[in-house]
Amino acid sequence: MHGDEEGEEHLDVWYFPPKLPELNAVEGCWDRLNEWFKYRLIPDLSSLKEQIQRGLRTVDEPNIWNYLCL
Repeated sequence: MHGDEEGEEHLDVWYFPPKLPELNAVEGCWDRLNEWFKYRLIPDLSSLKEQIQRGLRTVDEPNIWNYLCL
């Protein structure tokens, strides 16, 4: 939010481009999880559920403030 010369406040909305992991935190998380699964053989559904839980623990929350506050 910011104000103008007349004291009115305005709200700026910024849209992140799709498929840009540096600015879209969700895409960054999916990319990391995809890398973790890349060379794993998952034989059945129960193994898949277990591997997803293990893989999610390896995904860190991305820090996008460096890109937004330059």
